Amino acid sequence: MTWRDTLARLIHGDSETPPHEVIPELQRAHLGLARQAGQLRRHAQASPNELNLRELTQLAEDEETQAQSLVETLAARGATPDADGDAPGTPGALNHWGRLGQDLEAHRHTARYLREEAISFAGTEPEIARLFAHLAHREDAHALRLRDLIARADPQAIN
Repeated sequence: MTWRDTLARLIHGDSETPPHEVIPELQRAHLGLARQAGQLRRHAQASPNELNLRELTQLAEDEETQAQSLVETLAARGATPDADGDAPGTPGALNHWGRLGQDLEAHRHTARYLREEAISFAGTEPEIARLFAHLAHREDAHALRLRDLIARADPQAIN
């Protein structure tokens, strides 16, 4: 359920809308973060210099920490993550700059999704809403770091 659905339900008082399920959304968020971590690790290994290797590895580790927080939340609710997060995601771009662009877009998409889920659960599951909001904030911070790396790797930049 998106924030628009939630807003429409609040405005129109639609009681026919089924409640948003927490466990599947936690599993989906975990899978997304785990896959992003794997993609960042693959892109780190293909990076052209030590700075990018360190930065992307650190971002991957942070993604893994975020994914682990979702595993712990799922365990507290008697559930487990759905699938292997290291499954291949987006095919890699031809160069480092393109791969960083893919990583940035993935982080922006994930942050948007997490914010929508935070809004969706705000009324029914405030603790989960806070978790999703915190994770969205972390994804925004990662996006800023990726933008910095993209600026340094820009093939059009003057050396």
